[in-house]
Amino acid sequence: MSALRLEYLFDCYVKNKCSLPEEEELMAILADPENEALVQTVIHHLIEHPANEKELSDSSAVTILQR
Repeated sequence: MSALRLEYLFDCYVKNKCSLPEEEELMAILADPENEALVQTVIHHLIEHPANEKELSDSSAVTILQR
């Protein structure tokens, strides 16, 4: 799994622009324990280096954290 792909999927999800297959791909990545380190790295990178200020909806945040 590429960090760039994961960043792209997060960005689409946060902007509510994911296609159903992209959302399913993101949720599968988040659910797979083998991706935990990569997910943490990407989240940390996005927090430290935001492309622009984005507000994550409460429901999106809950879904991501639950996965």
